[in-house]
Amino acid sequence: NGDGIDEFFIGYSLLSSKGVPLYPAPINVDHPDCTWIGDVDGDPSNGFEVVYGLATNPSTRCVNTKSGKVVWTNSDRKESQQVMLADFRPDLKGLEIYGLDRVNRSTMDALFIVNATGTQIFEETPDQSGFGTAIKLINNWDGTHVPYCLALKRGGGVLPEVRDGKGVIVARPGADGLNACVGDFGGDDKEEVVFYSTTTASIYAAAQFDYAQPVPNPGHPRKQTKFYGCYSRYGSGDALERSTVMASREAARTAPAAHRVSLQKVTGKHIVLSELGNGKSAVVTVFDMSGKMVFEATVRQKTVNIAERTGKSQGVYLARVFYE
Repeated sequence: NGDGIDEFFIGYSLLSSKGVPLYPAPINVDHPDCTWIGDVDGDPSNGFEVVYGLATNPSTRCVNTKSGKVVWTNSDRKESQQVMLADFRPDLKGLEIYGLDRVNRSTMDALFIVNATGTQIFEETPDQSGFGTAIKLINNWDGTHVPYCLALKRGGGVLPEVRDGKGVIVARPGADGLNACVGDFGGDDKEEVVFYSTTTASIYAAAQFDYAQPVPNPGHPRKQTKFYGCYSRYGSGDALERSTVMASREAARTAPAAHRVSLQKVTGKHIVLSELGNGKSAVVTVFDMSGKMVFEATVRQKTVNIAERTGKSQGVYLARVFYE
């Protein structure tokens, strides 16, 4: 609600910071299997939405966090036991939901994708390989700064898959049946996958990387993914950082002329603020392409050195500039 104090989502209910119930969403399923929050529709004016993966049809449902009302439901799947929310398709408005359907709890499961309005835009044809698949989110696997879906434990000897926002397999890393975790192990802003057993761990990446080289000094470790803060096979999470980037785009589009906002993609070391001068200042907020804020500063000079502030000699960023 914008008051600077966090609220609690527990199941289908929103509680105030003092534990007072604000509303229950109108869903009569005993529990959600998975919950993700973000700006699903790409409209920051109406707040965030929560996407639920449920065992009862409609098994994928979207609820507005301000009103508690159901925005849409999708009944194409039988049991959406896992869902993930991200900008898997930057060409489409809002965020997409990558999900896993337990088609048959004895023999099969299937991946699917639903767009921001609740329409299914991809469905995997299930086979008889098994029903134990788990999915994880990968950010910037191949340097495109577009999130992908990792599907593992597919069963029947089927290798794990990295899939894009259209359901296309872009890589098959690892081996069937192994656990996995995701992270930027090379320090190059790309995420890799570690498959591990009780005795070994193997790192898979989109391209060759020399892990014998020392990490950057000073290093810039990423903030821990919330998924790993409290591990569950059916991890919930949020897409709030990506939603912040989308909100910045909307602010740039609707800002009054007297306080103009620009939004620009920056490749390299510097941001050039051509409109500064005559004692004017600007607030510069820089995000990496996953949506994470890198830094924010009030400046008067026309050139801002990103490399000095991030410790990285090169990078691709999204810069929001608010001219005061």
